[in-house]
Amino acid sequence: SGMIQAKDFKIRCSAIGQIMTEPRTKTNADFGLSETAKTFCKTWVKEQLYERRKEFTSKQTDKGNKVENDGIAELVEFFNWPFMTEKNTERKSNDFMQGECDILPGVDLVVDLKSSWDCFTFPLFDGKIPDKDYEWQIRGYMELYGRKYGAVVFLLSDMPDELIEKELRYKLKEGFSLEDYEKARRHYIYSDLPMSLRVKRFDFIHDAEIIEKIKQRVELCREYIQTLIDAIQ
Repeated sequence: SGMIQAKDFKIRCSAIGQIMTEPRTKTNADFGLSETAKTFCKTWVKEQLYERRKEFTSKQTDKGNKVENDGIAELVEFFNWPFMTEKNTERKSNDFMQGECDILPGVDLVVDLKSSWDCFTFPLFDGKIPDKDYEWQIRGYMELYGRKYGAVVFLLSDMPDELIEKELRYKLKEGFSLEDYEKARRHYIYSDLPMSLRVKRFDFIHDAEIIEKIKQRVELCREYIQTLIDAIQ
């Protein structure tokens, strides 16, 4: 499958957080990378060598994908974004990173939509973003799409009926009644609630210094990746 080139390594925005974690101790921090970052690099090299992508799916991502378009429509209305705003499909890359953001409302803002699984995972009371990886991701998008502002918006969306049924089949293996179904539906349907209980937004401003740090970390990953490649060629 041809020679892998360490210089071809670019970080996906959704994975920036994985390479930006700090090493626990200075002594085993070869290349200044954490164990998480090194594991990420090894996976990347395998993806190139074997020409396969490591699959990651979960019921959470499944829900997110199914409710995305409806969710975008709800946010457009709620935030009064331009009427024509819809899901972005243009992937961007520069020398260090690549990604495909969710929404570009107007010229100054890039938005990443996160669909919460249920009200108990929804960050209603969080003062700052509950997962730092999401901040890294939106910072990557701001850089790639040339936006000064970025927002990560959590939305409590209704669970599609097919996924409610899937959950029930998993929990009640011997079958379920209409009553069971209605009860489960009550747990996963939120559209009857006010938007103040369903939308949580975390805002960020583009920071060139942080982007520099990401670029430096990508360079360190490339150095480490080169040693991985050398070890097998």
